[in-house]
Amino acid sequence: MEPASADAPVDSEPQSLELAVLIGRIARGEEAALVALHDAVLGRVHGLVQRIVRDERCAEEVTEDVFFQVWRQADRYDAGRGRAAAMRGRLLDRVRAADEAKAQLIGSRLGEGEWRPLVRGVRTKILSPAHHAVLLEFEPGAQLPIHRHDEDEECVVLRGAVQIRDLRVAAGDYHLARSATRHGAVRSEAGALLYLSGTPIGDTRGVVKSLVGALVPGRGEAPLTLRADEGDWVPLAPGGEIRALHRNGNRQSSMLRFAPGASLRPRALPADVESLVVEGELYFGRAAAGLGDYRIVKAGHAAPELASDEGAILFVRGPPFR
Repeated sequence: MEPASADAPVDSEPQSLELAVLIGRIARGEEAALVALHDAVLGRVHGLVQRIVRDERCAEEVTEDVFFQVWRQADRYDAGRGRAAAMRGRLLDRVRAADEAKAQLIGSRLGEGEWRPLVRGVRTKILSPAHHAVLLEFEPGAQLPIHRHDEDEECVVLRGAVQIRDLRVAAGDYHLARSATRHGAVRSEAGALLYLSGTPIGDTRGVVKSLVGALVPGRGEAPLTLRADEGDWVPLAPGGEIRALHRNGNRQSSMLRFAPGASLRPRALPADVESLVVEGELYFGRAAAGLGDYRIVKAGHAAPELASDEGAILFVRGPPFR
């Protein structure tokens, strides 16, 4: 079967029957049939999505998801109901919804974006200047110098471990350094990946101020460290649990844990909601997100449905969940 172009006719009876046969095979779990379907209609699907979304990256994501959903839901396909016209209508609805959702969902994948050197052996990627959120990656043996905090700084270790004086913070752990405290040097023996919020990194004057401020003794509250296996998980939805970490006024930091197959449909909240995948893989609507992927849902908008096939843990920072 030759790949279809974006302008190929969609209602060709022989081709429709051939595609229906492929979908039937996919419903029986035949991966070869999914590959054949992908090769046959990729050009047409991607061309249609591009004309509506008009953004290449988003178009690729939506196109990939179309085939993923075919794999997951092929057993629901009824060749006698609407055929290509109905399928095209559903596809149009989906890509338009994805285009609308894009305006309210800001994302940064771990493997994308610009990394910049911070100090020798440590590089950083800005996630959100407005929320003072960054990723830090340590090479083995790298170290950050002593510094001072002018606001609460939250840290989640995504990979590896770091040492702060005699405190070791490892993957899945949460660490809160309080405002007006002086932070010891942060070192990683084997390398690490960290998420930070409330940090001056990205603001040159703020970084200089935090380094110079380290010369003055700190007077803030003691830091807080919660291990990955500590704290109480409270049921939030079938297969979903929440563990509160820290609350400051009307903003709360929490971990959400999804059992395999669990899903959650968040409601709209009055302020931005940040989220970061700490473990496993999660779907934001139809977009897959893995370790270190970061999302912001803008104030007043509901996040797309969150779901995990294999289980996941998500760090969330925003108005408290009720």
